[in-house]
Amino acid sequence: MTARVRPVDALLAALATLAAAAPLRTLFAPDSWVRPALLVVVVVTAVGMLARRLTRSTTLVVLAQVLALVLAACVIHGRGHTLYGLPTPDTVKAFGVLLREAVHTISSYAAPAPATRGISLFLGLVIGLVAIAVDAIAVTRRTAAAAGLPLLAAYLITAANTGTTMAWPYFAAPAALWLLLLGRSGIGGLRRWSAAATGTADDGEGLAGFVSAARVLGVGALVLSLALTPLLPHLPTRFLAEGLGRVTDSGRGGSGSVRVTSTVDVTRNLGSRSTQPVLRYRTDAERPAPLRVDVLDRMADGVWTSTAQGGPTVASAGMIAPEEASAAAAATRVSIDVDRNDIAPPQLAAPYPPISIVSSGGAVRQRDDLTLTVDGQVPEYRVQYLTPEPKAEALAQPLAASAAVGGRTPGLLEVDPASRAALTAFVDDVVPEDATRLQAAQAIQRELRSGPYTYSLELAGPTADGLTPDSAPIRHFLATRQGYCVQFASTMVMAARTLGIPARMAVGFLPGTLGDEKRYTVKAADAHAWPELYFEGVGWLRFEPTPGARSGVAPAYSMPAAAPTAGPTTSAPSQTASASPTRRERPDQETRTASADRSMLDRVQGGWSSLRASGPLGWVATAALLGALGVLLLPLAAVLARRRARRRAADDAARAEVEWQSLVSRLGDLGLAADRSATPRQAGAQLTQRGYLRDESAAALGRVVGTLERARYAPPGEDLPDLGSDADSVVRAVRRGKRLPDRLGAWLLPSEGMQAWSRLGQRMLHPRSGRRH
Repeated sequence: MTARVRPVDALLAALATLAAAAPLRTLFAPDSWVRPALLVVVVVTAVGMLARRLTRSTTLVVLAQVLALVLAACVIHGRGHTLYGLPTPDTVKAFGVLLREAVHTISSYAAPAPATRGISLFLGLVIGLVAIAVDAIAVTRRTAAAAGLPLLAAYLITAANTGTTMAWPYFAAPAALWLLLLGRSGIGGLRRWSAAATGTADDGEGLAGFVSAARVLGVGALVLSLALTPLLPHLPTRFLAEGLGRVTDSGRGGSGSVRVTSTVDVTRNLGSRSTQPVLRYRTDAERPAPLRVDVLDRMADGVWTSTAQGGPTVASAGMIAPEEASAAAAATRVSIDVDRNDIAPPQLAAPYPPISIVSSGGAVRQRDDLTLTVDGQVPEYRVQYLTPEPKAEALAQPLAASAAVGGRTPGLLEVDPASRAALTAFVDDVVPEDATRLQAAQAIQRELRSGPYTYSLELAGPTADGLTPDSAPIRHFLATRQGYCVQFASTMVMAARTLGIPARMAVGFLPGTLGDEKRYTVKAADAHAWPELYFEGVGWLRFEPTPGARSGVAPAYSMPAAAPTAGPTTSAPSQTASASPTRRERPDQETRTASADRSMLDRVQGGWSSLRASGPLGWVATAALLGALGVLLLPLAAVLARRRARRRAADDAARAEVEWQSLVSRLGDLGLAADRSATPRQAGAQLTQRGYLRDESAAALGRVVGTLERARYAPPGEDLPDLGSDADSVVRAVRRGKRLPDRLGAWLLPSEGMQAWSRLGQRMLHPRSGRRH
């Protein structure tokens, strides 16, 4: 029977499949898809061995493995859409949605693309099919040589979609395992041939020469292939669905591969969804400022360009321009320390206005608009800059400019001719007649950040009168009220110019995400654009018309409800950028939670010691305890992850975001989800309708959504209620309406638990990642 089951060959085939699929980790992040894919391969391999024990038919074995793959996918990815783990029409519909999402992710993102639920399902099915093919060819059919083809296909999925050389172990591991399969298959064939030719079983001695020669040839071929690889040119990248491979660095280097375009098309640029890290820094700012890379002041045919002139090399000394002098008198000096910079020269990201820089790379130059450029790659640098805090009387200026701005005032007042009439109607409707320059800017910003305008990376289609994003981008945006940062910033710049206010557009990055060791990580998806308006005697001031769900809180001076001198002016990051570093700390809560975690650990350790001391029965009890703990690993990890996230939240707003993300994750485990692009209010309405929430549970969800909106859009410093009890109430209400298998699946396999274990695995595999060397 063992000869038919072939457990060793089956194990080698499974390991070879996993090794060939391992390079996919460079295309998708995080590694949340790895565990489900590993489970699928284990199931397929185990079912293959069982089927070979029961039948000699290759067809039946393969059919059994395909059926096992489908059932495993249903159990792992079909939560809430199966009948006791069995597929139903609802399962097919749900998988169709997830697979369409996967195709959209692959075609829309650069590597590393986000590992969504759709990506996890897609990769699980692909890797499962490769495992079935390798097992059927190498183990069931005993033709290991041909099994190299599906292994090569799996490997080439990554190799063809990356623009860089892959690490040699990614090739060596599957190649070595395939050679082992090939060697076992060849030895078995020789033994059967010898036995058939002589009528006696071969004792292995006669095969020694063949085995030794084959081993030398196999190892030599593997070493030679690794040695010759650096000498071969990298073939042109073949992008899967026109996606993934578009980022050449894959976010894992420091080679300076990312560049923000300095000519921005109003309809196309700065819509990146790549999660590739481009910058990492520390700062002493309470609210980090956006990082400016370029300033664009001229728009023609829907494309923004810069007319700024280059400047001399600067040293680590004052760099502030004369027109900024009075602003410097009412500003706070803060700094950022960059320890990773993947932005390609000559661009250099820095908050505005910079006053000094110390760099470790090429010479730094200062343009006449205070934009910094470099002659070569600068891996690390420190910039000191100002956060302006202008007084109200300094900003109470007439609309029309009365002084030149660096000799370029006419260019800074040019209005897009195709949009002038629409812009005039817009400002006439929004700006009061007797408004000052600041009041006009505040009115325009408030209108664009209001409810009728929607942030979306997808632009609306043609309007009823035939306007398209390409033919009249600003008019189309004012008509459809849908777009992303470029449309919002372009519209405010042109609206301000219509009123006679000098204005320009800055491009760069949002502050990023606060992570471990109090460092911010900026990703390519944080690319952003915002308007800067000129105030005489003060200088250029940043405004933020893009809705807060994307850009965070607008500068204090730009909001009518805030006193112009109250607090720093930089925006607070949102769920797609950074979380606010501070609002209200709760060290007592952190102490209580940490104490509870230590107490739980002490109880577990004490129980383990008692069981070991109880003799033979203790080992049985120990095994039972370990089995119970194994079942509880994911639920316990989910609980601890939630508590840790709450403890690490810097303020009430960050805690509200943590509770919201946890609620969305737990409801998703129960098969209830809102549209990914929905706003919190839209998501609340969808969850209420799809989850059949009534009375108290609906009211609890309404309170959660209302508090989340206050956290994102209210002025800083506002106290917010705790959302934990309301979120738990919503989850309990949805759970009561689910079948027992769905409830058990959600409890035993929570997404938060899987993500926690994935993060732990990452830290174990890369203990020095994220640390400065």
